[in-house]
Amino acid sequence: MRRENPRLASDPAFQETHFVTIDFEGTTPTGASPEPIEVAALGIQHVPGQGPVRSGFEFQSLIRPPLHAPVTTLDTKQTGITASAVTG
Repeated sequence: MRRENPRLASDPAFQETHFVTIDFEGTTPTGASPEPIEVAALGIQHVPGQGPVRSGFEFQSLIRPPLHAPVTTLDTKQTGITASAVTG
């Protein structure tokens, strides 16, 4: 069971603050930098007695990778994103 910090949880400024968590998925081609294939964001706000809850903001977009960094079978196993999903 997770315990709240009572001072932070009761701070009005903290309760009014909306946090945005950003997540990237990508391919990792050999000898090259990782290339993004998805970006997602989720809004979170603290609710006393409940902890973090979704605040209503969500965003998700797929990104077509460059030719040198195709989506591989391993990428699909890790992310669920297929090569055909990012072709458009």
